Amino acid sequence: MRTSRRDLLLASLGAAQLALLNRCNLLGKAWADPVVDRPTKLLTIYIPGGIHHEFVWAQFPDDRLTRFMPPGAMLPGVFYDRADVKNLDGSGDAQADEPIRRLRSHITWNQADPSDRSIGEPNNKGYAWAEPNYRLFENVALLLGVDQGTAAHESGIVASMCGIAGANYVVPSIPARIANHFLSAFPDRAVPNVTIMGAPRAPAVTLPAVADASTVASVQDLQFALSDKRGNWNGLRERRSVPAFAFDGTPTGQAELTVVEEAVLKAVRGRRGRVNKATDGALGTLYDTYAGVSKTIARNIVDTLENTVGVEKLPVDIPWCPGRGRFGWQIGYADFYAGDAIWANEFDLALRFLKSDLATSVTFRMTPTFGFDSHFSNPYPGHSTHLRGTMESIARFLIEMKLTPSKSRADRSLLDETLVYITSDFGRSLPISGGSDHNPTHAAVLVNGLIQGNRMIGGIADNGLGAPLAFTEESGEKSMRPPTARDVAATISAVMGLSTAEAFMPGGYGVPDGILR
Repeated sequence: MRTSRRDLLLASLGAAQLALLNRCNLLGKAWADPVVDRPTKLLTIYIPGGIHHEFVWAQFPDDRLTRFMPPGAMLPGVFYDRADVKNLDGSGDAQADEPIRRLRSHITWNQADPSDRSIGEPNNKGYAWAEPNYRLFENVALLLGVDQGTAAHESGIVASMCGIAGANYVVPSIPARIANHFLSAFPDRAVPNVTIMGAPRAPAVTLPAVADASTVASVQDLQFALSDKRGNWNGLRERRSVPAFAFDGTPTGQAELTVVEEAVLKAVRGRRGRVNKATDGALGTLYDTYAGVSKTIARNIVDTLENTVGVEKLPVDIPWCPGRGRFGWQIGYADFYAGDAIWANEFDLALRFLKSDLATSVTFRMTPTFGFDSHFSNPYPGHSTHLRGTMESIARFLIEMKLTPSKSRADRSLLDETLVYITSDFGRSLPISGGSDHNPTHAAVLVNGLIQGNRMIGGIADNGLGAPLAFTEESGEKSMRPPTARDVAATISAVMGLSTAEAFMPGGYGVPDGILR
């Protein structure tokens, strides 16, 4: 008998729904269905502070552009001219006003010579998305007008990371869901869910502990927790094959353990049943986690990561931004310079985890070059220029992924096998409002070679909130409504192939038409 989410809602509310699903083993199950034409890794890139997406993507239909994005004369210091808004694929205004539009932006570069810096700011910042040799725009889908359900920083981060706003996570984070989904299909991914230091945490909540995020800041950090190379392991490195057991004592075959690991696992098993079921549950989680760490240490993943090269495909000197390195850009001639080193650690570490196939979900934070949480008078010049620069650096990073061959299929790239999700806390008030305050209307940027790209879906309605768009609801029914953070989480789940049970969220969700192939 098939139980629908609606039946569960009738049976219980709030946390009880999650408890019921967990009791039915629906939340904690890793689904190992065959991996067909879908990505199998998730990279989440978080830009802190809440951002003005409209300075990067021309999300408004032509007849509303001037209304929502006033000319530069009305926004001192902002170079924004309606005549410069064009499709990134070079098709001019084709499909500019359709419900699903081609990717559009404010073109501030010299199309004939994008390295030309004589035409004013923000120059070539953003050109990487349109560069005709790499055609990154073909891999980008924007979901616009997303209701985060909050205008508070912490709650907005939680909404972006799991789909439901709040002070705490009431459902597993998106990275944890994806990591859990592929546990059985890719058992050799020793660190399934990685958060690079400074990024929002990605907790597993009701999922198995192995899907929880491991926080690292560098490859060297892993030597403390996941390596036996340090001196305190002297005399303890030797492993031998011994009988392996589950926490309840059930034999599970053989395991390669050190003397210490064998003794610790035996001691934890021996405490089962001494107090109560809750204590046994905590001990069971500890037992499984310790056993998993043991396997990871035995695999020597630190050496694997150290021997994996991060950035290697992208030209050292970017043709459209000569003299600025792979990821560098500048404002004016001497006002500001962003060099490679600002994001070098995050870019390098994320690539190493993805390229080595040691992780399923990786999350990192873009170190801000500007305080995007900006409420002062006319913050737009700084916000727009720095955000375009930040997105330029991200685009070059994605080009590196597009140039990197997949380890699993010769006809695929690392970007094909990785869904990239770019997000922030929330959106910010539109310039026409005369302020830059917190705004629950947001946008999700999805990048991948296996989705329908070069499209913007949704937008801003006349009231400044999300415009209705076509959805396929959880029930299979069709609807027209503005998107929510739940829908973003559901869309990522659908692209990755999660089942309805795995994608469950209280309050319901849908998937917008036009992103899934």
